Amino acid sequence: MILIKYYKNKIRKIVATSLNILQLYRSDI
Repeated sequence: MILIKYYKNKIRKIVATSLNILQLYRSDI
């Protein structure tokens, strides 16, 4: 299904951005 691929990509992007934010937060501490 196209929708499943779309949602998977969205989730991947959200996870990647959250991981980047966590890394920035850790480097600040």
